[in-house]
Amino acid sequence: MQARREEEQAAAIKNYKVGQVVEGKIMHFFKAGEDHAHQSVLVKIKTGGTALMLYNEIPGYPRNVLSQVYAKDDIVEVEITAIRPSKNRMSVSLVPVLCRQFASALVRGSIVEATVIDRVNYGYFVDLGGGLEALLHNDNLDEGFHNKPESFEIGEKTEVVVLSNENEGRRIGVGRRQLFE
Repeated sequence: MQARREEEQAAAIKNYKVGQVVEGKIMHFFKAGEDHAHQSVLVKIKTGGTALMLYNEIPGYPRNVLSQVYAKDDIVEVEITAIRPSKNRMSVSLVPVLCRQFASALVRGSIVEATVIDRVNYGYFVDLGGGLEALLHNDNLDEGFHNKPESFEIGEKTEVVVLSNENEGRRIGVGRRQLFE
């Protein structure tokens, strides 16, 4: 039985390419190792074969956790990220698929709600949702009536305007002062 499954997996792997988007079904949650706090997933690919999706292959990890967002038997669209024929294994990810879908809706000039997730010397990193993060640069903060740039606390929500969206959401620029011009 095990040998037959391995043969089927080897045959299925030959039909896929890295970067290919496939539909799959979540079969099983498990810990990839004792040092991992979250669970990884075994995904049954609709067109044949199984693949591993590691615990961090979800947009917004570690704020989002696979086992809290998805359940056994959920159907997911994933991208093949690695194929290892010598080990008879494939790896998949939700990140590129979901980020591309969400990023396509972010056009220049659109206003979105963002959550401040980090403060750096040159501005803030904000979470736009859908696993997308953007830089809110100091140059794009509103100075208001006192000519003093806005400041935010981690976790605070604010509206931002999309200034640019490049590489399918991999590089997004947002601003606040543009809301008031």
